[in-house]
Amino acid sequence: MAHTNTSSPPGALEDSPNMLVYRKMEDVVARMQEEKNGIPIKTVKSFLSKIPSVILGSDIVQWMLTHLNMEDPVEALHLGTLMAAHGYFFPISDHVLSLKDDGTFYRFQTPYFWPSNCWEPENGDYGERLQWFVLYCRISLNYTFHFEIPYLPCIEVIGQSLCERIV
Repeated sequence: MAHTNTSSPPGALEDSPNMLVYRKMEDVVARMQEEKNGIPIKTVKSFLSKIPSVILGSDIVQWMLTHLNMEDPVEALHLGTLMAAHGYFFPISDHVLSLKDDGTFYRFQTPYFWPSNCWEPENGDYGERLQWFVLYCRISLNYTFHFEIPYLPCIEVIGQSLCERIV
């Protein structure tokens, strides 16, 4: 569930320097996701499966150079790495939150998890991810974690409404 900071006066959170930077980055990400002028989102065939809704690192850099009027690819890589570090998109197969100007696959993060929403994980969110991971492993890898199996019915009940937000 999303949490907002309720201890600060109204409008103070919106005017904070971090929030101003987040809004600028979110504007760029929204432009990246546009149907017409955005980065092409693809479904890529892997060895045994398909990977849906991915973008290439080189496409991100090219889009930034073209649409943000940047002249230096290093500047685009730096901005992209900052955006990845803040959680606006993430690499599919790597755990390092940096942008690479190659064929690395990335995916846009759901706006629910953007930093401007002041999101803090809860047990339900952990359960949702655990359920997704266990089901994913069971289906695609034919592998289950035996110590987590007894907790699956409880997690399914708690995370029933949360499963709709999984990307």
